[in-house]
Amino acid sequence: MGLTDNPVYNGDPISDAQHQYMAENYVTPIAQAIRQIDGNRYSLDFYMWYGWKGLESTYDFKHKLNTNQKSDYVQKQQQINISTNVTCE
Repeated sequence: MGLTDNPVYNGDPISDAQHQYMAENYVTPIAQAIRQIDGNRYSLDFYMWYGWKGLESTYDFKHKLNTNQKSDYVQKQQQINISTNVTCE
């Protein structure tokens, strides 16, 4: 049974597939790139929310990221934001 065969599914299969692809293929590379820009000061998990944040309002990542993980990532990102000298122009 496919996603659109589900009688209670009311999403957009193209958009959902794109967001699933982004979650599986881009969250970690985004975190790795930002970590490198920040001089590898913290472990990778401190940078993970930078990758997940863009999917927060458009992708139901509950099956990939539980509430405790999200909260932990957000707190770690805040620590980086407070302590970094890197600026975006």
